[in-house]
Amino acid sequence: MDDVIIPIPKTSLEKFLKPINRASDSCVLKTYKNSMYTVCTSDDKSVILYASCELPVEILDLKLNIISIKKFLTGLECLGDN
Repeated sequence: MDDVIIPIPKTSLEKFLKPINRASDSCVLKTYKNSMYTVCTSDDKSVILYASCELPVEILDLKLNIISIKKFLTGLECLGDN
């Protein structure tokens, strides 16, 4: 497996994921050129959420399956600000 570095600032990723975490426990983040987006549903399937943001740089087309957004955000807090 190749190592891929995603050049997204930690604060931007946190600002993007925290509102999504209120609606859903998990999501799949997809990137396309210089944008990142996700489509997810609430646990009871009553709300469909589409979220997108523009990235500061153009990156590879990726899919990141986040099973627990809460645990992912906790892991991000352990990282430095860089």
